[in-house]
Amino acid sequence: RDQAHVMPATQLTEVLEREYGSDWHRRFRRLSFQPIAAASIGQVHRAETHDGRVLALKIQYPGVRKSIASDMANLALLARTPGLVPAAFDLTSLLARVRAQLEHETDYRAEARAATDYRLRLGDDPVVYVPAVADEHCTDHIVATDFAPGVPVDRLAHGGGTQAQRDHVAAALSRLAAHEFFPMRPVQTDPNFGNYLFDAASGRIALIDFGATEAVTPERVAQLRELGRALRADDGPRLAAASAAAGFTAAEDPVE
Repeated sequence: RDQAHVMPATQLTEVLEREYGSDWHRRFRRLSFQPIAAASIGQVHRAETHDGRVLALKIQYPGVRKSIASDMANLALLARTPGLVPAAFDLTSLLARVRAQLEHETDYRAEARAATDYRLRLGDDPVVYVPAVADEHCTDHIVATDFAPGVPVDRLAHGGGTQAQRDHVAAALSRLAAHEFFPMRPVQTDPNFGNYLFDAASGRIALIDFGATEAVTPERVAQLRELGRALRADDGPRLAAASAAAGFTAAEDPVE
């Protein structure tokens, strides 16, 4: 999630030179070669510009996009092993969707645009926020944003926070989920607690990593709204119909 293997300094330097040019070091006052996080597609470094702006640079591992195609081909081959998956289950479309999603997550220009769009749609929320994108430091393989202090929210569940803090975070993220699906429409779809950083000093939650962001269609919004209304009305037949329309399997007695 955030403790994967990291690039050696020599390889990191090569990536920075490729993305920013041979004089890349003049771009920043400071840049830490020790990553603050490392995941499957890239690693994050803290940097400071000459005007004092502190940034988080998410730097993509070289060759990762090509490796996705190879890995998915190997997975498809493995899936053909007799007895590994049910004979009636066709993995072809699922693997194609997974590959497309992973390749999309390597498009850092798209991620920067998604982060900016989400930030604008979210607006001035008192608790959750999206660090601003530093467009002048973004490239095809680097996403630069304002640095966000904090720890992944799941740390609060393991003795790292008070009950009041846990309640505060849970309430804010529950509210955010409803806000995403209805007024906003873009949804951050990567279920990774490392994408939600809680800062105990301010009580705010930074939302980071928008490589997996999808827009909710008006049709889906209508389905979910009807499902919610049926639940609120405690109407069993209406709930069954709404569940079927939304593609969910309805229980024989959904209310009970």
